Amino acid sequence: LYTSTKKVYQNYDCVTPIVLLVSSIMISYYPIINGQHLISGTILDKSSKEPLPGAVVSEKGISTETITDFDGNFELLVQSTETVLAIQYVGFSSEEVKINGKTEIVVLLAENCVKCWFDSQEVNIAIYSGLLETPFGLKLDISSPVLFREPVLRLSGRLQTDLNRSNYLNLGASLNHLLSSCQFDADISFQFNRFKIENLQHLTDYSAALNLNWNNKINPIVGVKYFSYPNNDVQSIDNNILYGIGFNSNTYLPILLEISSIIFFNNKQINYTAKARSYYRGLNIFLEFYKFEAISEFSIGLGYELGYSLKRQRDMK
Repeated sequence: LYTSTKKVYQNYDCVTPIVLLVSSIMISYYPIINGQHLISGTILDKSSKEPLPGAVVSEKGISTETITDFDGNFELLVQSTETVLAIQYVGFSSEEVKINGKTEIVVLLAENCVKCWFDSQEVNIAIYSGLLETPFGLKLDISSPVLFREPVLRLSGRLQTDLNRSNYLNLGASLNHLLSSCQFDADISFQFNRFKIENLQHLTDYSAALNLNWNNKINPIVGVKYFSYPNNDVQSIDNNILYGIGFNSNTYLPILLEISSIIFFNNKQINYTAKARSYYRGLNIFLEFYKFEAISEFSIGLGYELGYSLKRQRDMK
């Protein structure tokens, strides 16, 4: 009995490696035997080539899906080598990729550039006070999308006065987001200013400026300005063209803060303008400075911003 039992164990020792080898081969080829195919791949950001963890990868028309790991890698069993994979990732455009017999793929997803402009439908009413010449003032501006969502047309008007002989009128029009992409945004603005300050000559100017935004903390502004300014010594009008360069900066935490400044100049004259706006839950605080030769004004404003909806938007509800 001992001898026969020993022979059985010896035979078992010979069979065991064979059984394990056959089992491993069957497990490895089970998806193919079962009519399935293993596809592996990597999902990357198209612009930065960084991996996208958490992207959803599924076989089109089939409920099976998986998600990418921290390195953007995935594995998925599919029904056919000619199947189509659907890839989705928050903030990026979805993609559909045909396998075409491949077992490994690399997919590049582009950032989704759909933007919602927070300034597209607003009415802003503000009281202003000029600390130097025109202490009483009121401002009204309104914005509306020109064609559906962009560009956004903004119109503004402001009048400041001392209720006597000094007043300051500012009219503005701008097309915001005139040119826009994922990484770029451009606004063009037009301004009219008229100063009538007691004991000083009158001043009128017209300006146009292009605001270039590259999602940087500081972005450039370029512009041109036309002046009409009486000369004290000669009873005639000096007509001037000035060229401007400046910057704008936006921060969004914990509150929205916008700062811009531009200097217009030629070989004889310099004009300084600077603006700052702070916004929180509809409340706006404004600071503005203007200087051209003897005319200077520093204004502060406090306003409230209201949103509105268009008729076609109300009809869609």
